[in-house]
Amino acid sequence: MIDWMYTKDYQGPHPTAVTDQAGPCDCLESTYDPWGNSVRTKSKQNYVGFGTAAVGSTSSVNGAQLLHHARVYVLGDFYGLKHIRELAMTKFRDGCTQGCSASKFPEVAHEVYSTTSEEDRGLRDIVVGTILKHRKMIDRPEMQSVIQQTALAFDLVMEAHNTGSHL
Repeated sequence: MIDWMYTKDYQGPHPTAVTDQAGPCDCLESTYDPWGNSVRTKSKQNYVGFGTAAVGSTSSVNGAQLLHHARVYVLGDFYGLKHIRELAMTKFRDGCTQGCSASKFPEVAHEVYSTTSEEDRGLRDIVVGTILKHRKMIDRPEMQSVIQQTALAFDLVMEAHNTGSHL
């Protein structure tokens, strides 16, 4: 928070290598981690490719960084710091646009839905939009668990209904 007070920005945790290989997601044409964490020579199954971040790109983020942005958002809300809350939401949206390890996104979604109120649509709408854009995530048992445990199911159904899309 102190950094933000002086610089109007904050830094998240540094990207770390993704080692979780669980579960398929056929959303990515490349064989690299879109976060730029490590090159994969196997199939394209482990990642939800939301963008085209280059390997080693400094603009890439990982699940830990998305969690950090979500937590900064909640702190900004708690302390009434509108600007840091908006900055965290922007960084969270940018991170979701760039891509996320399919094995980490359920944890991010759970964090958002367990730390924000139902009325606070900021991060929740970004999570819903990301899942609807990359529906293969719903096939993952970890994501199904989050959907069952939180209000995410209702939000997904309502957004699909409002936009005329199918789940």
